[in-house]
Amino acid sequence: MIGFKIHHYKEVTSTNDVAFELAKKGSAHGEVIVANVQTKGRGRIGRVWESPSEKNICMSVILRPKGSVDASPLTLVAGIAVADALKNFTKGELKIKWPNDVFLNGKKLCGILTEKGDDFVVVGIGININSEKKELSREVSALATSLKDEEKKTFNLEDIIKKICEELDNYYNMFAVDGFEPFVTLYNSWSLINNREVAVTFNNEVTRGVVLGIDTSGALLLMTGGIIKNIIAGDVTLCS
Repeated sequence: MIGFKIHHYKEVTSTNDVAFELAKKGSAHGEVIVANVQTKGRGRIGRVWESPSEKNICMSVILRPKGSVDASPLTLVAGIAVADALKNFTKGELKIKWPNDVFLNGKKLCGILTEKGDDFVVVGIGININSEKKELSREVSALATSLKDEEKKTFNLEDIIKKICEELDNYYNMFAVDGFEPFVTLYNSWSLINNREVAVTFNNEVTRGVVLGIDTSGALLLMTGGIIKNIIAGDVTLCS
């Protein structure tokens, strides 16, 4: 069960780094790493993840899928689990921006970084909980929010971590049995960008189009120039 054992640290470079080391030494499926502070927290494409001391959730989960598995769909499954968990703590509008961000009221609340080892997958989850806009850099604060800023109250981090572990366990078990196909409709219902024009940047090339949803592999379906393209990776920016 995910969350049956939680390793707590005061400070780490990143919880994904610690999870990788523990997994290499044999830590079991479902073990969770939580840190008060990350000194080198990171997101996709080498971005920095800002995490003010002891106010936000910095956690990573060790998963040991049976057989070979693509880590990409697990990012989407984790996004659904996190969004479903967070709806218990906010009345705001939660949405998922492909492939790895959870948004609250139009601003980024959570980022997910999934990394694959030899026989395991680590899912890193960073969520702005009790940080305030004034604590973040100007660049980040213009795009991000926190539960505290949106709900005007302070939250217990342990309560939220427990709920995330519960939902992630439920959804992961479904994924392990049935694969990603049953998640397509559910993911599309959470999507921030469906039916909206976006620009997708990958390897310095930009593709513009309207998002139709995702397919059974988790790829983004983009209508561009009358053709539907399957986008398997890229940085998505809303055009409108």
